[in-house]
Amino acid sequence: MFEELKKTVLKSIPEYNWLTVDQKEFVSKKIEKMKIHALYTNLSDLEKKENNSAIHRYTMEKFNYYWNKIHAIRARYLDRIRNYLSPSDVSLSPLPAFMPSAYYQRQENRIYVSAEFLQPPLYTDGGDISSKFGSLGFVLGHEVLHSISVIGIRWDENGNILNSEFSTALSNKIIAKTDCLQEQYGKDESTRHKVKKSDSLDEIVADSGAITMSFKTYKRLSSKLAGHGSQDPDATHKHDQSLFHHFAQ
Repeated sequence: MFEELKKTVLKSIPEYNWLTVDQKEFVSKKIEKMKIHALYTNLSDLEKKENNSAIHRYTMEKFNYYWNKIHAIRARYLDRIRNYLSPSDVSLSPLPAFMPSAYYQRQENRIYVSAEFLQPPLYTDGGDISSKFGSLGFVLGHEVLHSISVIGIRWDENGNILNSEFSTALSNKIIAKTDCLQEQYGKDESTRHKVKKSDSLDEIVADSGAITMSFKTYKRLSSKLAGHGSQDPDATHKHDQSLFHHFAQ
């Protein structure tokens, strides 16, 4: 999914006529070199972390995401209390690895995704392509877009921060393109005071771009899977609706 989303973003960049050739090349290079670190890479470390944490006392339920989350939060606070009582017994889960998390690391140009995303409602084994791109696809797309959004664009493809006229001009161009989003979110009382902040605007841009790129990727792959056969318009419409339904969840 990650590579397919990258392909969609790369195909969209030439359409951004408001970018110069050099700016398009910079953005494309950054997307091309982006990597992903998913799941656990060291099983022994994972087992040690969970065995020494309060989370080991709870049984995770495969299809009960919210119950699992309650257990995880409870375990985190038990670990914290235990650490206060016995400073020598350092808690292994101040930021629990068993909680779903995904984030973009600018200094590495890499996305980190934990294994806990592979459970409902974000992921269902055997789910169709629309459900996958409406949920997990959106999450991945959100992190991909962070790399070329208001803040992330100031780092190059190797994770080096840029303090140049080039990066400033590019960042300002992106901000200028967010006027419609600022106007829309500015009408809501709960978001009006946040919309001018760079970090909030960065999240809004990533959300907006993510659902667009996720939908485009889903449509491209759906057409590819269908081949040259005719597609039932009603079935296609239902699948499209399914993507946005899973996004809303």
